[in-house]
Amino acid sequence: MSKGPEYLALRGLDPEGIRRRLTAGGDPAYPRTLNEDLHEAACEGVAEAIEVLVEYGADVESVELDETPLWVAVRRGHRDAVAALLRAGADPWRPVVANRSPGWIALTGPLGDLFRGLPGAPVVEADWLRRQAETDALVARYDSWDYCGDGEGFAFVADVDEDMAIRRLGLDPAACPVVDEDDYLDVGLSGPGEALWLGQPPGGTGVALFSVISFDPGSEHLWCPLSSPGLVTSVATNMVADDVIEVWRDGVSVRYFQSLHEPEEDSLPEEWLCRFYDRSQGSPTRLARGLALGTLLTGVEIDEEWLFHAPKRLVTPPSPQLFE
Repeated sequence: MSKGPEYLALRGLDPEGIRRRLTAGGDPAYPRTLNEDLHEAACEGVAEAIEVLVEYGADVESVELDETPLWVAVRRGHRDAVAALLRAGADPWRPVVANRSPGWIALTGPLGDLFRGLPGAPVVEADWLRRQAETDALVARYDSWDYCGDGEGFAFVADVDEDMAIRRLGLDPAACPVVDEDDYLDVGLSGPGEALWLGQPPGGTGVALFSVISFDPGSEHLWCPLSSPGLVTSVATNMVADDVIEVWRDGVSVRYFQSLHEPEEDSLPEEWLCRFYDRSQGSPTRLARGLALGTLLTGVEIDEEWLFHAPKRLVTPPSPQLFE
């Protein structure tokens, strides 16, 4: 999206304003360096500012907050800025995080045409291309939901049926009735303690849990027994902050991150497939990516109609205080 001149001037990215400032020898009071300006221009997608800054000596391989300008521009989907940086000599294959380069993450996305013909372009394995296409389709299905899910909890448990999951929580399956949407909401919103809606999606080999009140971060009293043995992925959504995603395997927390986190060295391969790094305009919601990650890791896929309307088991686990 084009930025207006007033916005660019406010951000210090008006190309002519940059030229005037630098032609005059710079402004000692100006708060950013050339390289910091370049990263800002990459983040905002201002190709003309990038060209002027490079002309005056900005380094296209400079690193700010562990990122190169090209990495910043690719993650935000700024085509013109990416093209300007490539013309200026930015290295598309320089590893930035977890041995991934800007070109590598771009090759399977909408900017791929800018990189495929460049010297040194890696061959993306056919299996990864297949998995990426399948994941993109999965994320798109979750992104098509009408419901946003703010302030609620979603969890996926691999390779268990309903009764087994209930027993792992220390409860008697016979004491966990099947209830409809209204009955669950009556208990979940006003009843004492924690109320979960648990069921096995049609054709699935695991179970999904829904909580009308978002899971507390950690929730060891739930994920430790449910993943012993096996794997659990939970997504705790938040109306005002970032979603929290947890992965538990065999009773141990193996991954804990926020859905708008920066890519990390220990990010799971499935996080890259879900494109948690993508900050481009119109990219899928954080909930869609979190739910897709849950499906990739556990094999449990849910649909909106089943999750929010189909009758499921009402489960009220013991209070977490009992585990302290």
